[in-house]
Amino acid sequence: MSEVGGEAVASPADRYDSIRMLLRAGRNDEAIVKLCAIHITRPTDLVARELLFDAYFQKRDWLPALTLAKDLA
Repeated sequence: MSEVGGEAVASPADRYDSIRMLLRAGRNDEAIVKLCAIHITRPTDLVARELLFDAYFQKRDWLPALTLAKDLA
């Protein structure tokens, strides 16, 4: 983490650690909620979109996974 204006800011790698832990634990719905919030606020965030694809894929929710895969290609 670094500090910007006195506030701690997570590095891009750290930003998604908690979401990756949710995915590893099989808590896909919780990860999807967090990732959708990130995707709404930062729609160009490629890492968030890739993780969102992973979450839908692991959940076997094929339609959103396929849509994200097309966007990522």
